[in-house]
Amino acid sequence: GKRYAAEYQIFLIQNKDSTRGAPAVSVLFDFHPDDRRNQALQDVLDKFQLIWDADANECNERKKKNRNLTEEEIAEVRNTGISSSFNRRELQGGVFNPWHHEIIRSAWFYGYEGSLTEPPCSEFVEWRIIDSPARISRDQLEQMQNLLFGHVDGNCRMTSVHHNGSVARPIQPSLGRTVHKCMCRDFLGNGHRKWYGRNRCWEGDEHVFHEKDTEGNWITSPETRPDRTAGGVWNCWHDDELVPPCCGRTYDPFHECCAEGTC
Repeated sequence: GKRYAAEYQIFLIQNKDSTRGAPAVSVLFDFHPDDRRNQALQDVLDKFQLIWDADANECNERKKKNRNLTEEEIAEVRNTGISSSFNRRELQGGVFNPWHHEIIRSAWFYGYEGSLTEPPCSEFVEWRIIDSPARISRDQLEQMQNLLFGHVDGNCRMTSVHHNGSVARPIQPSLGRTVHKCMCRDFLGNGHRKWYGRNRCWEGDEHVFHEKDTEGNWITSPETRPDRTAGGVWNCWHDDELVPPCCGRTYDPFHECCAEGTC
């Protein structure tokens, strides 16, 4: 297996009367080969940075009120770049998209029944591990580590449960649980359905949406582009469009919609 640089988790609100486990989506992050930033992730980190700074400021204000400050603490308070007039209402401004395509790179996933990855580690989670890792720069990883490992609350208490620079839970025994893989033979997203003409791909057309890894398993790579020659209908594509334009005619997924001309 491979150990990735970081993980991004989305927990979804579950109906309290549901008999199924609470759904959680996990995205693994790998370093970008050119060390480029992931802007969608940066938008998320910037929001957490505001909270981190606000809590650090509240902690510093508490220290200033303490008459027993040490020389090091006095210097820390004086040198902080955080304004004491910070208003938490500022945190309400702006939004970020947790489902941005730079983060969620694929509609397909590995699934299994599991537990929370932090205490109390309750076993009620339906995990969905996106099969295509997102990209991250090294400075973004450093910022993420500082946000997680260096955070203090308004009472100056450390909030991280990290151990040796990691918050990854050790691998647990499967206890007979199985891991399933959802791919194009199971379902297609709305855009792919419109393009392909079916709700799932034909057996033998997996290469249109996936590629094989070194062990022969179908995976989705961030660099994978659909095979536009499959079925003889993909020649209508423009390189930057998901749905074939079909030269202005009605799209027929089972025929060469552009046989009479060039798009």
